[in-house]
Amino acid sequence: MELRNHHPKSKKTTAKSSSAQLVVSSNVDDSHPAVPTLDRPAGKKKEKDKLRQRSSIEALDYLLAKKKDADVEKELKKHEWELKKEERCQKTLALQEERLKLNQKSWTSSGIEKKKEL
Repeated sequence: MELRNHHPKSKKTTAKSSSAQLVVSSNVDDSHPAVPTLDRPAGKKKEKDKLRQRSSIEALDYLLAKKKDADVEKELKKHEWELKKEERCQKTLALQEERLKLNQKSWTSSGIEKKKEL
């Protein structure tokens, strides 16, 4: 059998490219920032921020008003339901009292009939 020297592929360790390099100038004036400025009217960003903030505040106000209306409706429905429940209870009580009266009359009338039979 024949043994061969096996060498792994080596990677390039030095980069020899002619790509653009970042050049830092030592004559930088501190009064001008290194960040490029955009060409837009002064205060435009602040105006947009205020508009966004105002629209979000208006949206919150709208949602709060809607929630308050829903809460008021919920309370009204709850109150109506309680009134109806109370009416049902009163009707039930009146029917029970009437039934008791009828039962008492029937007992008294049946008692009178029994006395007559004796």
